[in-house]
Amino acid sequence: MKATTIEKYLEKLKSPDATVRHAAAEALADADERAIYPLINALRDENVGVQDAAMRSLINIGGEVTAYMLLPLLREEAYLRNTAIIILQQLREAAVKVLRPLLMDKDDDIRKFALDIISNIGHCDYEDEVIQLLRKDPNPNVRGAAAKTIKSLELVKAEDELISALDDEEWVVFSALEALSFFKSIKSVPKIAKLIESPLISIRIAAIESLSNMGSKAGFELLIDSFFKVGEIEKAEIVKGVIKNEFYDIAKKVNGIEDILLEIVTESVWEEKILAIKGLISLGYIHNLPKIIDIAGSLDPTEPYDEDYLFVVKDILRQCGCNDFFIEVINSDKYKFRAKVLAIEIVGELQCEKSVPHLINILQKDLRDIRRASINALSNVAYIEEVQKVFLERVSDPDSHVRKVAITSLGKIGKKEAFNSIWSVLIHEKYADIISECFFALENIDKELLLEFLKDAPLYIREFAKRLGFLSV
Repeated sequence: MKATTIEKYLEKLKSPDATVRHAAAEALADADERAIYPLINALRDENVGVQDAAMRSLINIGGEVTAYMLLPLLREEAYLRNTAIIILQQLREAAVKVLRPLLMDKDDDIRKFALDIISNIGHCDYEDEVIQLLRKDPNPNVRGAAAKTIKSLELVKAEDELISALDDEEWVVFSALEALSFFKSIKSVPKIAKLIESPLISIRIAAIESLSNMGSKAGFELLIDSFFKVGEIEKAEIVKGVIKNEFYDIAKKVNGIEDILLEIVTESVWEEKILAIKGLISLGYIHNLPKIIDIAGSLDPTEPYDEDYLFVVKDILRQCGCNDFFIEVINSDKYKFRAKVLAIEIVGELQCEKSVPHLINILQKDLRDIRRASINALSNVAYIEEVQKVFLERVSDPDSHVRKVAITSLGKIGKKEAFNSIWSVLIHEKYADIISECFFALENIDKELLLEFLKDAPLYIREFAKRLGFLSV
């Protein structure tokens, strides 16, 4: 951009019209260093649009000069400080070069801001000075920020300093634990496990979570030694960590783990419930299946998150195989109807032949969703003669979904004795999707016979057949 053009826009930046100032601030994105100071001043503009345009233009101009001139804003009020931080983070390498002196600033906040910016950029070439702040800075917030920055910079060489920081104040310990678990520091495991003796429950929980994130079996073996000395919250966290990492040999050493897992299934959020269900099944506590299914019955498959949880729960429960506990839920009146549906779906997916009589019995009842789940489950064992007879009976079921599944299944089986029954449904059916299903089923059973029947069929049936391509137009 020419010098005269820059001068023109700098003059417009002083206009009383906010629209003019906004346009000028945008245009100065292509200017040189002469526009930096006026644009920084424009960050104080009363108009938000002008502020935003000035910020984007400063980022576009970039360079060390821009970064250096922004540093004083870190000592300003919150809006200007935060804006400066955003811009400096976008300037990346240029910002890193000018931030170094701020690590020695007398103001605690300035040292912390510098570390936060470096952490978000994820690079600097004066790593030892960052480590030194964790080791010796008098302010705990700065030490905590240094630990966070060490993680961001992936400074594994600072492992000893991070381990020493586990003796520091609460917020420093949190950041050190996060870094050590990110590095999966084997050396730190005994010290982290020792934090189970901390007087602060927040640190005890954070230590357990760190060992869990590290997948440290040795760490959990150390925690188990203190299991009965800790509170119920810590016990639950230890159990969740053990199950998450599939340390089942350790889990079996924990007296009362079944009760803890059941409490998690009953009381916790669904992410944790699923973890506990996995633990109960993997540890062989299969007798809890009815209770688990009943709780899972609270999930609504029409809700997106619930649908995802239900998918995972079903995947875990299928590991139990064709279990009598599923049949218990199907037959008992004390379980929610969604629990029954879940049990029916699982035995269907498992092609559980011993459930067939119970599924057939359900079709005699009135609950729509349960009957539909039952006919769907039976469609997975359509090779069984008894089931085929049920489908023949259900092609005229008053429930359209039941009719459709029966017709589809009979079509896949392809037995000719079903032809007349399906044709009868076709002639009287009012739902287009079921009429279509009838045509496809009849085609699969005997296409030539279908074409023969169509010769004398009612006109509307022939027209439908033409739309589906069974007859020429």
